[in-house]
Amino acid sequence: MKRKPYKVLIVDDEEIIRNSLSEIVKYTGNIPISFPSGMEAIKYLKDKNHITKAPHHRDIALILSDYQMNPCNGLDVLKAKLLLDRDIPFFLLSGNIQDPNVTYEAAKYQASGYLKKPINLVELEELINNVLIEKIDLDCPTIAFKIGGSAGDHFFETEDSNLALVEFLNFCVQIQKQTPYQVILAPGASKRGDLLKTLLRKCNKPSIKFSHSRKVLRDLQSNMEDIVDMMEDDSEINKNAFWVNPTQLITNYKDVKGFLNRNKVMVMAYAPRHLSLEYKEITNPNNLHYPNIPPEDSDSQFLLLCELFNIKTSGILKRVDRPYLFDPNKGLETNEWQQIQSQNKPLEKVSFEEIKNGKTYDGTKLSFIGDDGEPGHLWETSAAKLGMISDIVEKICIIHLAPNELYLNGKHIVTGEMWPQDKTQNQYVQERIAQIITQSTSPFLYKKQ
Repeated sequence: MKRKPYKVLIVDDEEIIRNSLSEIVKYTGNIPISFPSGMEAIKYLKDKNHITKAPHHRDIALILSDYQMNPCNGLDVLKAKLLLDRDIPFFLLSGNIQDPNVTYEAAKYQASGYLKKPINLVELEELINNVLIEKIDLDCPTIAFKIGGSAGDHFFETEDSNLALVEFLNFCVQIQKQTPYQVILAPGASKRGDLLKTLLRKCNKPSIKFSHSRKVLRDLQSNMEDIVDMMEDDSEINKNAFWVNPTQLITNYKDVKGFLNRNKVMVMAYAPRHLSLEYKEITNPNNLHYPNIPPEDSDSQFLLLCELFNIKTSGILKRVDRPYLFDPNKGLETNEWQQIQSQNKPLEKVSFEEIKNGKTYDGTKLSFIGDDGEPGHLWETSAAKLGMISDIVEKICIIHLAPNELYLNGKHIVTGEMWPQDKTQNQYVQERIAQIITQSTSPFLYKKQ
């Protein structure tokens, strides 16, 4: 998708430096917003955009700030930024970057890095282009799999869930080690993410929104670490996988490709913040991150990751084996499951546009049964809107982690198909992954051309 230029905030009390930095920002195709003092910059970050009615800090993709200013210096701007949005990349400009007091305070308040004055404009151009990177070419074919929230629920509810997940992860390791492919796994926030979406629709208290949003980010981090732990080799810790968050990409901006090329499964939960900016036509206006795509919208974040790594076809672990008019798990925990599912119908595939409109092209309605108003077993409406405008993502295929869950006495609850006696669940999962890689399977979701 064609992205808008990014806004870069420049703070320096020397006009000639502000002008030079602004020219480089313009040269990179971005928009400079400059201030001669820290106080003015902080006020701007807190003030609201008159169009979106959201504070300006949500518009900013990168901050470049001089350290030595009075009465409000670069560290004061950094501290203010940290309270507003800790994920905005922040680089200090200083002639004293070797000063231990400066480096200690900058590290304490999570500065992304430094640029030594006088500024090398070539280095600044490299920093802007690499920190605000939009495409990462790993010099190898790349495949991505999202571990959907419904699959996460299954892990908690089913005794053999960990075994099924470990088998899936082990197969991902085999693909990574034995084929040319780089494997990327994207976990969601599971139940915490669903809880936050519900709360954001019901509550307008910023403190509650902020608290739960930070917890979602911690859960995403924890989920990444858990997946990496499950792929550890007994003989060598973290031999098979590593997790990545956007902060690491910023820290390693001089050689992102070198940082990522490890021949290990990469686990990444959400895209760099700047890729989520300014999607007011997609994001709920009541959301804490509006007009940006929030990290808890894991379906949209997955699409952004696919865009970042130029992945056209991907897979998603779901608690269903194909799309249906409504969730085939509805009634699973009751005696009415069979009766409820007698009204259901399988669909060959659905497009992002059909999800957005809530009905198929022939006019058949997709039932909206989720607590959050979404078609529970399908895809977030916001991500469907994003998929419609994607230049890269073409189709997403289902991998049902425990496919025989939908079978009652060996018979599929909706289609009536019999479970093949010669096939284990693990074999089914491996076949689906192989079909996705070889492009020999029908998509679950696709973009209408």
